[in-house]
Amino acid sequence: MAAGHVGKQQYMHCGLAGHSRTILGCEWSKEKRSRLFSTGMDGNVRVWDIIAQGPVMTLSADASAAYCIATRQVSGGDSIITGHTDNKLRLWDTRSPSRCGTYAAHTGFVHSVTWNAIPGEQSKDTMFTSASEDCNLHVWDIRGGAPL
Repeated sequence: MAAGHVGKQQYMHCGLAGHSRTILGCEWSKEKRSRLFSTGMDGNVRVWDIIAQGPVMTLSADASAAYCIATRQVSGGDSIITGHTDNKLRLWDTRSPSRCGTYAAHTGFVHSVTWNAIPGEQSKDTMFTSASEDCNLHVWDIRGGAPL
């Protein structure tokens, strides 16, 4: 890691290279503070360790660009939702690095995803939302295949 400063503010800098095309989204892990996730035009979701300054795992989304990402903490790992240019959403679990589910209802690129963030609402921790260029917002439950 490199260090520097802007005015009186100090900062640390770490460069992570691995995507073969434009990086479109990134988010910190809710489980491990040293983990960072990124999505890209190459169709990959990368899990990074910023202390080791390298990739931990790569999750492949076939040929569809991974446009956006949202993560939530689960016991011993992270659940990841990604939105793609094939109009689909994909669910991943870092404890078993394979795709857990695919969700389709949009007719345009998925530009935004977010997990339900209501504190203390454990029954709602399976819900997420997605927004698309098709001008629709969908609310989903990971236990079903269609929007609510």
